Amino acid sequence: MLAHSAFLLEEDFPWGDTLGWLSSQCGLTDLSADLERILRGAGKLRDESARSAAAVRHLMEYVRYTTDEETDESVKSFSEVSGMGLYDRRVGRAEHFMAKGRYAAALNEYDRLLERLDSSAASQRAYLLHQKGVICGRLFLFERAQALFLEAYEAGRNEESYLGFLAAKRLCVDEQEYVDYVASHPQAHRLSLELEDRWSRAEAEFDADRDNMAIRSLTLYRSEGRMGEYRDRLNDLTDRLDEEYRTMVDGTWAS
Repeated sequence: MLAHSAFLLEEDFPWGDTLGWLSSQCGLTDLSADLERILRGAGKLRDESARSAAAVRHLMEYVRYTTDEETDESVKSFSEVSGMGLYDRRVGRAEHFMAKGRYAAALNEYDRLLERLDSSAASQRAYLLHQKGVICGRLFLFERAQALFLEAYEAGRNEESYLGFLAAKRLCVDEQEYVDYVASHPQAHRLSLELEDRWSRAEAEFDADRDNMAIRSLTLYRSEGRMGEYRDRLNDLTDRLDEEYRTMVDGTWAS
């Protein structure tokens, strides 16, 4: 958990129960004693959040499950949320899931935040809806993304949300319907020019994408009759994409 989710720990993490478990159930009395000294403020660490971060580092370095770089990143993540308010910690949790490609978990966090949000917090609501739209777009749920981006725009009047709405609409309706919509909405017409510019840049980036190059290589192998290499590369590609997809949908889908 600490290796992959140190960012998710709350300020009231039950260190006492953890120390008791390490000592009585795992027989790691020395480790438990070291952590207790750190958490009680041994040395110069008088700040509670600094002591907790030091305890996280000590525990990870003791286990040696992660590299030094991964340990540093986890401790930094833990330190960043110390002292944050509940809303900011929850947003940070959702953004952490999103950055790691755990989209179902991120959607669940954003839904929980929206349920607890005060009706007057329009800008926060707009941000959360926009983030949900981004995730749905990444999961190719374009109709759902379209609705979320539009709702986000109506809540916050942020043009990035409207651009997201146009992009999702462009992907889930036929070309004539999209053109008709843009022609009949002045704001859509203006922002569609920005969207087309971003679209062209994204297509150029996709041409250099590793998955696109892998697919082009597969096409070449097949056309040349190199079926052994074709099958090997295809299996490698599908295995990796399967693993990435499982990571994205890890957790329970938000309604």
